[in-house]
Amino acid sequence: MNLYTITSGDKEIHVGFKQISKYFDNITLKRINDSVDDKLIEKVKETKRLINQKSNGIVDGLINRSLPTDYPKIQKVAFMKEVSEMTDKFDKLRHFASKFGSHKLKTLRNLIDE
Repeated sequence: MNLYTITSGDKEIHVGFKQISKYFDNITLKRINDSVDDKLIEKVKETKRLINQKSNGIVDGLINRSLPTDYPKIQKVAFMKEVSEMTDKFDKLRHFASKFGSHKLKTLRNLIDE
């Protein structure tokens, strides 16, 4: 069932429930994704405040200890090389959190308290 028909020259474009549903799904998913990103950035900022006085070497060590235990060694080495090349602690934490999520970021925060 078409709700609307757009005519352009000799072509007709039919707009129905399916197209409208896809359009609104994309908008909804984008809003959810943006909301999740904002919350993750808030968590990264909170964690950065906790490690602000620590050196980059200590931060790298904390990140290395927080990596999943089943993460392949080759990938772990490559990831840690990427992290160690970053100079800003916020960038290190954001990269870690975007790859492994807020649960692993919480693990890292627990290691800071030790």
